[in-house]
Formats: sequence, C-alpha cells, structure tokens
Amino acid sequence: MSGFFRRFRPRRKTHSSRQVPSPEILNLELSYACNLHCWMCPRSLPAQEQGLLTPQLFEKIKPALSRFRYVHLSGFGEPLLYPQLPEIVHASKAAGCHTNFTTNCTLLSRELSKELLGQGIDAINVSIDASSAQTYETVRGAGRFAQVLDNLQQFAELRLRTGTRVELQWVFLMMRSTIEELPGAVRLAAELGFDRLVAKHMETAVSPEDLAEALFNTGIAPNLDAEMNKRFHMCVSAARKEARRQKMALFVHPRRYSIDGTCLAQPLKSLFIDFEGNVSACCYLNVRNVRPYMAEPPADTGIIGNLSEHSLDQLLQHPQHLEFLRQWQQGAIPAVCRGCLQVTRMRLPDEEP
Repeated sequence: MSGFFRRFRPRRKTHSSRQVPSPEILNLELSYACNLHCWMCPRSLPAQEQGLLTPQLFEKIKPALSRFRYVHLSGFGEPLLYPQLPEIVHASKAAGCHTNFTTNCTLLSRELSKELLGQGIDAINVSIDASSAQTYETVRGAGRFAQVLDNLQQFAELRLRTGTRVELQWVFLMMRSTIEELPGAVRLAAELGFDRLVAKHMETAVSPEDLAEALFNTGIAPNLDAEMNKRFHMCVSAARKEARRQKMALFVHPRRYSIDGTCLAQPLKSLFIDFEGNVSACCYLNVRNVRPYMAEPPADTGIIGNLSEHSLDQLLQHPQHLEFLRQWQQGAIPAVCRGCLQVTRMRLPDEEP
C-alpha cells in the first residue's frame, strides 16, 4: 500500500509538542474482498468476513475528502471489485485530491480502463511479485498471469492513444521465493510502459512460518544466512542494472526504513478508514488482526471509533488518537504498534541492499 507515497509524500511540517498534525493522506478501503488468495495476506485467513464499503458510508466520508491531499482507494481487498470505483475516483478528483489505488489488475477490463482514464485517475499501483506464471500462481493462488499482462498492455495502449497522464507503478514484494524474478519484472515493467517499479519487503504475514520468506530479520523467523543474503544482493544488483538498461525508475526499499522519524505508514500524516467505517491512523491498526504471526498481539486494535457513531472531526480529536500522535511526535513508539513489521524495520541496523 505504502510504496506509492514514497515519491508523492506530503511536504514536511514542523510541529510543536502541543500541536498535532492534520492527516494529509487518506487510505480508504473500498473492498475487503478479493478474487485472489495470496498466501501472505491476512485477508485470506479462514472465516474472515468479506465486504464492500456501502454507498451510504461513502456519502458520509465524501464531504471530508477535500481536507486530504492524497486519496489511496485501497486496503486489504481488491478495489476493482467495487462497482462504483469510477464514481469514487470522480468524487475524489472533484475534491482536489491526488487519487490512486493498488490492484492485482486481473479485473482491469477495457471498459473499466476507459472509465478510469476518463475520470482522471492519477496513478495505479499494480501488485505483481513475479516475472513468470509459475511464481505468480504460487504467490497469488491463481493462474492469471497472462491475463494480467494482457490487461496491462491494453491499458498502456489506451493511455497512449488518449494522451492521458496516469502513472503506472509496478509493486514487487521481495521474498525468498520471488527475489530471483526481480530483474525479469523490471524488464517486463519497462516493456509494458510502467513509469517505475518499487520493490518492497514483507509488511505482514499469516503465520510465523510465513515470515521465513522475509529478506530481513523480523525477530520472529530466522535471519538470512550468508548464502541467501548473497543471492539477495546479486538479484537487486541485477535488477538495478536492468533498470539502467531500460531507462526505467527503480526504487528498492532498504531493509531499515523510516520516514521523518516514523514508520513507512506515516502515522502522523495518514488516516485509514476500513470498509465498515472504522477509523485508525494506519491500515495495520484494524479490527481484523493483521498481526496473526504474533503469539500475543496487542489487545488494543488501534481503532479510534466508527463513522456510524461519530463524525470524522470528532474522531480526529479523540484523546486516544491525540495521545497516539503525540507519542510518535516525541519519538516514542505507541504500545499498540508493538510487533508491527514496519516498526521492526525502523529498528534494524543500517544494512542498505
């Protein structure tokens, strides 16, 4: 979710100890349903309820859109399953927001592509962790790699034909099972007209065993051995070489990562609203436990409240939320963030890939 805002992150502001910032990035979860079954996604846990944001709830959110600079129409589901996605893009653009979403792209039809281009979507982030059908099917749980590439080729042609400026970003999740395909993904992204590829590390997992796929020391699964670390560096080096050859932008997330003294989710600048109207500072603070890999996750879910009971302004001024923000401002990581892999990465030794 978070890789896109690395380039488009808001201007840095200076806050006194008595002042709390107003969020500039809205992450709005239109869908908590998906047509794929990615093994590292908490949404794929058994008995997880699926659902979509209701039109009534969006009408409650709509007047507040103009207070944000960026709107990211994604959460833990597939936004292309949301029937009114073009209308939501239109509303966000009308409110003056830079608007984007993250998708697996399996449902990006020609008709939907035309609608999204017509509504002025600013950027689309496409999650593909492979350059071959076999690896894609292993990670994503469905053999639709050729379909994804066809959809992207069609979208690129429509974008070129209409002269519409929409940024395409390939988001590649670096894991032990996928890292060998990073150079090939860079080549494919360039061929399909992507503007950049962002290679990021694991952000969550379903079980402690799954964290063995991570390419950094999670503190839960064993760290990389020397051979795996060597492979990792060789693959990243090859990917950077391919990016230079293709003249395409490539950003590889370092293992240790923080932004302005906070984690990659930028809790001082972001807000997350899930499909049921629960409001939190980030998507990893959520009524659905997104840290199932922890033996004892925090009892506090991090939810400030629900929009069915409170206005957004009331929730932003809630003492719980204000205290959460003050702790981050003062360099103290809130207890509710314990165990989050984004926080783990903030504390790693310097080890740039």
